[in-house]
Amino acid sequence: YQLNKYLNLKANIGRGFRAPNIAELSSNGVHEGVFRYEIGNADLLPEKSLQLDAAIEVQTERIDLSFDVYRNYINDFIYLRRINNETTASDGEEVPVYRYVQGRAELYGFEFSIDVHIFKSLHFENAIAMVIAENKDTKTPLPFTPPGTIHNELRLDLPSIKGWLNKPFISGSIDNHLKQDRIDQFETPTDSYSLINLHAGTTLKVFKLAPVLNISVDNLLNTKYYEHLNRLKYAGILNRGRNVTVSLTVPFGSK
Repeated sequence: YQLNKYLNLKANIGRGFRAPNIAELSSNGVHEGVFRYEIGNADLLPEKSLQLDAAIEVQTERIDLSFDVYRNYINDFIYLRRINNETTASDGEEVPVYRYVQGRAELYGFEFSIDVHIFKSLHFENAIAMVIAENKDTKTPLPFTPPGTIHNELRLDLPSIKGWLNKPFISGSIDNHLKQDRIDQFETPTDSYSLINLHAGTTLKVFKLAPVLNISVDNLLNTKYYEHLNRLKYAGILNRGRNVTVSLTVPFGSK
């Protein structure tokens, strides 16, 4: 519903269904990529969900703002669970055993974003996201639930250089990942961390082509951290350190 030229209201009710996949039904062995023994369950039923969500959006000359809330009820939710710290021997080593099980789950949370146009060419973008996931049968958090995140980015659109650069820009951002201590019994808490990223890009004018050049540096300070969803953290393997990317996209045939 468009309340006025600045304000939009949205609401939605959705139903979803998902059948168990082959791995969930028939796994019986070590998953080498995550150092665990996975056992499937041939009796799994399809997942069935009901989602409710609503949003408010505000758009003015200086501010773009949106706030979304949601609640998702899932019956027969399929997930991996380690029971009683079960282990088994594989190639002379003890590895943890995870079994595919299912139950009633509820996920709810919100997303908030605001883009402030300080000047026409200067943007200050911010976003916050949070999700809470609960197992309604065991009254415990669901495993592998991402923590809350806060994203802040300052972007400057530079003037084009006629005959050479078109719409160049530079930006810097900070991604803050909050501590995740709402965990299932077999998980361990994951500390908070922040990553600083830089990005620059432009469209070049080369003959009749318009290739796009992008340069980015992620995790500028080479911060050592574990993502909560990193299954390899239990083997002491950190997430990616400083990463520099240079890309050139050439749209052949464009006019």
